Amino acid sequence: MQIKALTSVALLSAAGFSSGLVAVELEGFIKHQDIYQQELTDADHHALLSRFLIRHSWQTSENSSLLLEGISAYDSSYDNQTYSVEHNTADIHQLIFKTDIADTSISLGRHVWSVGNQRQLGKREGTNVRRRFDGVLLNQQLDSYTTVSFYHGYSVKSKAKALDDNRDPDLTASGIIFQKQQLLVHAINYRDSRGQNQDDIYAIETEYQHKVEAFEAFYQLIYQFGDRGPQQLSAWFSQLEWAYTLAQHRLSFTASYASGGASQDADSHEFQPLFAKAPYYSEAGVFATTNIQHIGLAWLYPLTENFSLGLDAKKLYRVQQDGAIYGPGQSLLLPADQQSGKALANNYSFQSEYKFSPHISLELVASFIDIQTGSNQSPALRNSSFFETMLHYRF
Repeated sequence: MQIKALTSVALLSAAGFSSGLVAVELEGFIKHQDIYQQELTDADHHALLSRFLIRHSWQTSENSSLLLEGISAYDSSYDNQTYSVEHNTADIHQLIFKTDIADTSISLGRHVWSVGNQRQLGKREGTNVRRRFDGVLLNQQLDSYTTVSFYHGYSVKSKAKALDDNRDPDLTASGIIFQKQQLLVHAINYRDSRGQNQDDIYAIETEYQHKVEAFEAFYQLIYQFGDRGPQQLSAWFSQLEWAYTLAQHRLSFTASYASGGASQDADSHEFQPLFAKAPYYSEAGVFATTNIQHIGLAWLYPLTENFSLGLDAKKLYRVQQDGAIYGPGQSLLLPADQQSGKALANNYSFQSEYKFSPHISLELVASFIDIQTGSNQSPALRNSSFFETMLHYRF
């Protein structure tokens, strides 16, 4: 494998001020992403991405407020498509009217929703234009430890030109979230009737976090059912993480499982991505698919108060026999004609972060994918590499 030099520059800038009942924030992000591939098409991928957000909030009364957030996002690999999850010249990102009544808060408008430790209903933070919904969110505080939330909304079409985003009435999400200390239970209904799609999928998710002194544990279990076009869906996904911290060294074990079956089966057992519910993706973003399960080990150590290092190793397994596996830039990384459950690759990642101040940090992520399987119809696969450098600061 030929290793090319990485030159990545990223900037996350923020400037904020508040005066009286008005708050304004500016936030920017620029990064360079490199993927070097030595397999099917020998196609490398290089992208410069940027995101600029401006937020203005008003306290309209003692119990109500209005938030307006605009966005301008750019992706150098954008190829003049009408829609893009990375490119948006200028548009309204969020517009939320919120009112509080006793222990209940109601939010109306355009939202970026979060569930548990997943920061949004959508892909990981790496997307320039986060998934948004036009709808309503209701939070009910039952006691100091317990919250119940309801949401319903229409997915927003992320178009490329200025001020052209609008809701899609054929793609909706509805759900309820119950949180009590370390326990989270989430139920979601996803309906997609766009074009020939006839998906009506339900998912019930349970997350539990547990910490005793130096030991931490995270468990997640999701069951999906419903209709995926003409197929009846019944699929499972689970993952766990066990971590132990010794002399500031954090060692962790992770594993994930997703059910899968042949696509021609009358009943589908393939776990479907419902926004943030993809069963496996690396923090480097090399893989974002429901067609992978894994086992892995990770190490994190704060070398100094401001500088931390991390290593991560995962062994990847195919879930579905059919279906390709994609990474950033829609670049095909692994063949589609392998047996279900077949070991695919080893994924090694390195992360480092340096904090210049509580508000400014520099982060580097690098991943190397060692392909372990070949194909009878294609040349033997070798490896791929992913690099991303980010400079963050906000106030």
